[in-house]
Amino acid sequence: MQPPEPHKGPNIGTICRLLDRPPLGDASAATSREATKTDPAEVILVGASVRSAAASAKIAGYRVLGIDQFGDTDTRVLCDQFATFDELLDLSLNEFDDWASRFRDAIVLQVGGMTGRGQRILSRLSGVCQRLGPTDAQSRALADPLWLDRFARGSGIHFPTTVSTRPTTDDGITDAAAPRDGTADGTAATSIRWLHKRSPQLTPSSGGLGVRFADNQCEPIPNHPVDEHCNEIWQKWVPGRSFGATFYSDGDSACFVGLCRSSFHRIKDRPFVYAGSSGPLSLPPRIVDRLNQLGNTIVRLSQLSGLFGTDIIIDRQERISLIEINPRWTASCELIERAIMQQSQTSAGHALISVVLRRTNTGEVRNAIRHSPDQSRSMLWKRVIYARNDAIFRSQWIGEILSGVEADITIADIPNDGHVIRKHEPVFTLMGSYDRDSADAASLSLRSGIETIRRVHATIQRFRLPATS
Repeated sequence: MQPPEPHKGPNIGTICRLLDRPPLGDASAATSREATKTDPAEVILVGASVRSAAASAKIAGYRVLGIDQFGDTDTRVLCDQFATFDELLDLSLNEFDDWASRFRDAIVLQVGGMTGRGQRILSRLSGVCQRLGPTDAQSRALADPLWLDRFARGSGIHFPTTVSTRPTTDDGITDAAAPRDGTADGTAATSIRWLHKRSPQLTPSSGGLGVRFADNQCEPIPNHPVDEHCNEIWQKWVPGRSFGATFYSDGDSACFVGLCRSSFHRIKDRPFVYAGSSGPLSLPPRIVDRLNQLGNTIVRLSQLSGLFGTDIIIDRQERISLIEINPRWTASCELIERAIMQQSQTSAGHALISVVLRRTNTGEVRNAIRHSPDQSRSMLWKRVIYARNDAIFRSQWIGEILSGVEADITIADIPNDGHVIRKHEPVFTLMGSYDRDSADAASLSLRSGIETIRRVHATIQRFRLPATS
């Protein structure tokens, strides 16, 4: 098996036109890299989809090797070289090491959720290249509900009751209907509701694919605390609104970077499949202070460094419940980054990936974002569209779908022409923005987004594959 051929990316002007951002000259990128001796020239990004992180790295002037599950068209455009998980896992160990040795001076970053295949690639790369971000031990701890439970109890943070044996009927388990698509909100529960989760420590997954509401067919088994070796857990459902909070840490302290609202999509009995984000949100100082406390507590107990995200629930009483810690670039990072850039009217100096790669001091980051994104006038949103039927993707869809749309809406995560999209798989991501101070702009963006989604599903229906017998 031969190593994958290098993918030659386009020039920086093409990339910036794709991103709708001002191009940066080569001299600017070189100056940016020379500013810090530890700042690398090349970065390897690994994740289920590396598109948004690759855009950040490219704007900041880095050479990018992207490795992800999908190999979307725009991801390949943004990367100087690219390979899919399947291409690399088809190599023998010796072939992989020979291939990876060409990038020995690059820095490796995980920039998205991954299943076991991506984790294997990340581990192999770590044996050849320098890796930034959490160690394997840190990743295991942060994915372990037992560690999170101990962490929360010892730091005064609310974390939902989590057990490793099925709750009994006496514990109030119900089969109540999940919240409707698009939110994770819920009204006050009349009885306890439980979620069934596959433990990410032993069964890696991302995007809410392993989360379901538990039903009421349960055995009368006594509860036990969660077992660190179990591969499934039950967790009390917390009513409230779902958010993704992003932080940066230099290893000693953390600062809150931005908060985005999370939205979800139902796939069969999985109502919490990630479907998009909107933000960054303007927050009262009391919430910002509490989020900063949360980030600093996480860093103090885990020594985590770099960008990391937390999934949280905020209820009507403003109680913050920690659901999950993601020690990496997250889906809402690109919205926060774009808001920071719009506010500062600069690009490379505020690219979030460069903050990580240059090991920036937390104080510098805090000062840089003091007036942004909190006070940004822009509200940005992204929405992942899932297929309702099998179809063959054609590149002509993009022009047809966006033709005549009033608001400024772009399409990202674009499949390769001829790619077979299966029912319930992501098709692509819609992105838009509006002035948060303008009700008319918000209404136009919302109407245009709904119309674009309608066009997407109509197009997929036209190109549907015939049912197989």
